[in-house]
Amino acid sequence: MPTTAWGFFYLHRILLHSEEMDAPAQSTTKQRLLLWLVFVVSLLLAIMLPRWLREIVWYNEQWSSWPYGVRSLVNTAWRLLAVFVGWWVMRSLLASQDRPTLGLRTSFRRGIKSFALGCACTLPMLILGLLGDREQISSKLIYSTIVAGLSEEIIYRAFAFGLMVQVFRVKLWPAAVVSGVIFALAHLNVASVRAMSIDGLIFWLALIALGGVMYAWIYARSGWSLWIVIALHSAMNLWWGVFDLSSSPLGSWGATMVRILSVGLAVYFVVFRSASRSPPDDAETTIRA
Repeated sequence: MPTTAWGFFYLHRILLHSEEMDAPAQSTTKQRLLLWLVFVVSLLLAIMLPRWLREIVWYNEQWSSWPYGVRSLVNTAWRLLAVFVGWWVMRSLLASQDRPTLGLRTSFRRGIKSFALGCACTLPMLILGLLGDREQISSKLIYSTIVAGLSEEIIYRAFAFGLMVQVFRVKLWPAAVVSGVIFALAHLNVASVRAMSIDGLIFWLALIALGGVMYAWIYARSGWSLWIVIALHSAMNLWWGVFDLSSSPLGSWGATMVRILSVGLAVYFVVFRSASRSPPDDAETTIRA
């Protein structure tokens, strides 16, 4: 962790020193290039750093000896470290009025309401699950629900999508699609590739990407509050882990439909709650922390 943080710190100091020596136009260009560099490197580290570290023999030996929960939390900590350090560096390079938010800072009341709404929207999955069989519940469930829901939303929605719109002025839908595709590809692993046919794999990735796109839209339309999508994502993972949704009378297509319905309900309620607020769908939008 210290190596990653110090690397970003020195990169930040080098840029600040060079900007003092350059003309304003050159400084602006260099600043924008550095912002992109920090953004891409941070996102790449957030996705790949735990895998790269396991290529180190002594680290992998230690990591493999830890309980599953510790391994999961350590991997999550590495990912979030890359995101938060990158976000801090980018904020420090921007004027105060242009500094981005990660959507985590909100009033207690608004946070609770957003979290409750996100959970409530997954009731179709719970109802369908009660009509089918239950999965064998293990201690790993908390890490695949709360930990995964929290960390993935911070990485792919707050950082990847949010900063593309807030900092680089990418339009909402292109940014949502790009971050959604990255979100889907990050779920690829050897086991999933071997277990599925090509058609099944493409459909699975497309469904994850679509979910990522809609999560991003909900995040932006809710006024850059990340808590509703954290709750939605975590609760959907929870019901998927507790129940065998495909064992219900509606089968596997029913399991897919209730997932889509849950996201659709979140879209509806967000639109209903913010009917008078226009979504930030153009490159001129400025979001403040």
